[in-house]
Amino acid sequence: MNTLNDRESSILEYIVRDYILTAEPVSSASVSKKTRIGVSPATARNIMADLGDIGYLEQPHTSSGRIPTDKAYRYFVDNLMNDANLLNTYSGRTRKERHNFDEEIRNFARKTAEAFGIFTVIAVPGHEVFLSGIDEIFKEPEFKELEVSRAFAKLLDDIPEIAEKYHETRKTSFSIYIGNENIFSEGEYFSSIFGSTAYDEPSFVAFSIGPKRMDYERCSTAVRKLIEGLECF
Repeated sequence: MNTLNDRESSILEYIVRDYILTAEPVSSASVSKKTRIGVSPATARNIMADLGDIGYLEQPHTSSGRIPTDKAYRYFVDNLMNDANLLNTYSGRTRKERHNFDEEIRNFARKTAEAFGIFTVIAVPGHEVFLSGIDEIFKEPEFKELEVSRAFAKLLDDIPEIAEKYHETRKTSFSIYIGNENIFSEGEYFSSIFGSTAYDEPSFVAFSIGPKRMDYERCSTAVRKLIEGLECF
């Protein structure tokens, strides 16, 4: 992956963050006006063109603005993302206080999805797969595209198999997959954030799936909080 200088990196970070927030292509005028690096619109346009040439930005249709590519999201995740400490969704329940395992897991997934506004999945062998936040994800503008909605509907049908793949292939406790990096079909449209508990029993996997324009910092925090809470079940 290409190494970016400080100015290129700052402009790419601004574009990724702005696109995550607005879902609208970002113009060179916006980069010039709203970033603190002090470049003219012409200079911003030239840098954005260079970033496009090396695969970090693309120009949708006839828009004058640019949007991030999968390569840009990967650079953002690997180099620019802050570890947010946004919200503690776990209530502090201990193993001894657990009475109804499935119901508590279901409620825990629901509260996390509501708090962070994301689609989440929790799976543990021998129990059902718990889904929350489906309504939230369909509010994202990407789901106005028929192929994206169809792909997500197919993905929902395959959730048990996807969860099993995560169980089988987990090599780290936390990973972020973008586009075709995903281990499931139709992954090209989405990003996923995956976490797992330790290998003692019960072993959980938790993951969030959303558009590639997802708020990676917020969703990463949510999945980390899920795993933190699941360690106590």
